[in-house]
Amino acid sequence: MDFTEIFTALETGIIDGADATSLAGNESLGLYDIVKHATYPGFHSMPADHVTFNLDVWNSFPADIQAILEVATQALALDMSMRTSLANNEAKVRLQEQGVTLYDWNPEDRAEFRAGAQTAWDGWAAKTPEAAAAVESHRAFLRRMGMID
Repeated sequence: MDFTEIFTALETGIIDGADATSLAGNESLGLYDIVKHATYPGFHSMPADHVTFNLDVWNSFPADIQAILEVATQALALDMSMRTSLANNEAKVRLQEQGVTLYDWNPEDRAEFRAGAQTAWDGWAAKTPEAAAAVESHRAFLRRMGMID
């Protein structure tokens, strides 16, 4: 569903809930102006952002520039993770004050959700070798974190 249709779908009862991003991100979009329930800390697997280069461009950089970009990307990832965590904790307080009920899923429900998500990932992984590599990388991360078997 196109995200621009989400608000009308929520208001008319076509859908019961929606999730686009973190708790704070969803709050900034106005989702909790319509719905009064949310998962927190949520079920997202990992915070992520992307920095990409065309491989030919990347290979044209000298090693020192590649190293600078790699360190800068690591700093960006840490900063984004910290800012997201802080923003989510602040949103949690605001939303509870506004009467939004927050639910922390139990391990069994999280596992069931992730099993369903992985079925969808398999469809994407079958499309290209690059998609398959991305899906496997994410699964490896989840295994490392003990979130899937």
